[in-house]
Amino acid sequence: MGYGAAISYGANIGAYFSGIASFSLHAWIWTVMAITGVYTAFHIEKRLKLTRAGSKGQG
Repeated sequence: MGYGAAISYGANIGAYFSGIASFSLHAWIWTVMAITGVYTAFHIEKRLKLTRAGSKGQG
């Protein structure tokens, strides 16, 4: 996130929080997509029995 903020001359997370505070539609869409992405990745990881780096199979 820090690298992306450096090359884009601003932080996306700041735009997200500002958007939520001002009830902007783009922030709410971003929130729904972020939650959906995390949920999907979690279930794909469990279904394929993948382990994260450094987890040593525990988790």
